[in-house]
Amino acid sequence: MMNFFRKHVRVIFIVTIVAFVGVIIFSAIVNSLGSNDYAVKVNGKKVPLRLYMFVYENTVESYQKTSGVYLSDNQKQQLKANILQTLVQDEIFYQQSKLYCISVTDEELSLDLQNSLQFKENGVFSTTKYMAFLRAMRMSPKEYELLRKKQIAGIKLKMLLASSVKLWNYEVVTVAKQKDKTKEELFSSKINVVLNEWYQQVIKSSKIMTNDIIFK
Repeated sequence: MMNFFRKHVRVIFIVTIVAFVGVIIFSAIVNSLGSNDYAVKVNGKKVPLRLYMFVYENTVESYQKTSGVYLSDNQKQQLKANILQTLVQDEIFYQQSKLYCISVTDEELSLDLQNSLQFKENGVFSTTKYMAFLRAMRMSPKEYELLRKKQIAGIKLKMLLASSVKLWNYEVVTVAKQKDKTKEELFSSKINVVLNEWYQQVIKSSKIMTNDIIFK
């Protein structure tokens, strides 16, 4: 089961944030936290607690509906750690994107929202669905659209880093002889290695502070 989480938490996170997945009623704790309203701080920048809660609750609900199995306390703790790791990664990539002078225009954001299938009704962007999603997130349009711009900036940085990865001739020849993986699989694997090595170097110099309330 933990292999499922490790393999799919990134996909679950992206789908949960981008797509409309239903209105979730948050507990009263969100309204009473005040200045303690963050899930984690990355170099002093807060990742909202309500964002973490939205992802966590939807991931648990989605998994339990799919598998018919309720998560144990230990499994929930592992899931919390996985989601926090994903949120930290997204914030790190966004912060680094600014150093690379990467920006996201209003036109790019608009296109991203318009193309979101779960915001559509009969093939057309639905304001009703979009506003329902925002109510579930407890965010204003301005807050969510800023969040989405940050995510897109992080994706653009990953694409920039990935564009520097090349396959050498000897690698292509080797993979052709071994036949244990395709050229495309080798290329994808090499990109993952480069991104991971880059990320590990960045995070070493980053300051991460998790809100203790997450694991209570």
